[in-house]
Amino acid sequence: MSLCSATGNAGFPIVIQGDIERATIVNKKIQKMTFKTSLSRRSVPRSYDPITGFIDEMAGQDSFVFNGIPYLLQTVQIYNIRNQNTTLPTLEGSKAIDGVASFGVAFSFLKQQENYAGEKVLFILIPIYSQANVTNIKDYHLDIDAYFRDMMSNNVSKDAASLSVFLNYDALRISYTTCIELKDSPSLNVRVLLFPGYVIQNTTANLFKDIPPPLRIPSQLRDFKPTAFRRSLSGSGSSTALQVSQWSDEGFCYNGLISVGDDSFGVRFIFYDSKIIPVKGGLKGNDSLIPTSQYKCVPLDKVKDISNNLVIIDPITKSRRTLQDELDADKLVKAAELKDALPNADSDGPRQFALQFASIIVAIIVVVVFAFLFYKIGQRFHTTEKAVVAATLVNAAATAINIAKRKEGQAGNAPATATAATATTAATPATTAATPATAAATPATAAPASAAPAPVAGQGQSSA
Repeated sequence: MSLCSATGNAGFPIVIQGDIERATIVNKKIQKMTFKTSLSRRSVPRSYDPITGFIDEMAGQDSFVFNGIPYLLQTVQIYNIRNQNTTLPTLEGSKAIDGVASFGVAFSFLKQQENYAGEKVLFILIPIYSQANVTNIKDYHLDIDAYFRDMMSNNVSKDAASLSVFLNYDALRISYTTCIELKDSPSLNVRVLLFPGYVIQNTTANLFKDIPPPLRIPSQLRDFKPTAFRRSLSGSGSSTALQVSQWSDEGFCYNGLISVGDDSFGVRFIFYDSKIIPVKGGLKGNDSLIPTSQYKCVPLDKVKDISNNLVIIDPITKSRRTLQDELDADKLVKAAELKDALPNADSDGPRQFALQFASIIVAIIVVVVFAFLFYKIGQRFHTTEKAVVAATLVNAAATAINIAKRKEGQAGNAPATATAATATTAATPATTAATPATAAATPATAAPASAAPAPVAGQGQSSA
């Protein structure tokens, strides 16, 4: 658990002491704001639980966009607003509604995506007045009255089929953030938006004459953690510290308190010259949502791309690549992977391998054949001239091997230096074979031996 800061708002709701006068609100502090909604239409009658105060509105079916951040409706509850109501003025300066509220209606919303900026929870608090308790308004709001009357009579009329009956009208609204301690968990930050309120008939207000329960934080908004219900000071002297002395499993909270004369009031509370625009067919554009109907022609990843039947947009860039771009990119990646797995067509790999293999086989055959011939010749000839003939045959075999090597080099894998090295190696046996012949020969036979190797083969045949 972490305690809320003493320098900001803490508790829920924040009770404002004193009347908010239009003359005390500096114009530069009033921000123009457009809220957007995407609301479903009700066809099944609503029901109301007087013990908990909750109305069975469908969770996750209605959206409210605050400052570009989409929130999904979780609960609607009727609560005891006694000593908690804040009377707001109009932009012109008069009181929006002058009277005592009968009860309040609280709409709780949860941020659609955890990684979006802003507070996790949004509350809209609206006071409801009985016509008998209002001094400056003679009429009542027909559609608001129909909402409560239909709910208690188990009926649904066209006038109140949608929550748009509450979330409309241009008006001066106030917003603030507050902090709520949760047991064994980080504190919860909540955004609260105050509406001027609505008037209903006396007979409709009498349907809720029993005092409703206090305002609470629904369990799904606080991760089912107990909320701080009371705080007290512990210790003495310089060791005095504020701590939570009582917790509520039902989500009830202690109230915060601030005066309109407090210097921090103008800092902690924001005034909006606001209007609410309903969006047909889902939220889009800067609201970070696009209806799935716009993407029926291309496949979607149900885990990553869709949330509550809406296509998710990057909350930071407020845009996304089209799904066709994503598919095209996947095709390019797969093509590159396939190309890496296959032989390189530009280098003609199979043909080159076949040529190299054939050259090696030919060289081996030539070496074996000439080695066999050399062995046979060595057994028949014993003179110096015959030794020279044998050396010449070895040179011929080396020349054949060189030819095979050149073919291999033409295939692209035999370096030019290999040919020169082989030629030098092949020439060495001839010199080595001639040297002992010269040393052993007599002066009479030395000249024919050094004359020319070309006719030696014939001499060998005639001497035989």
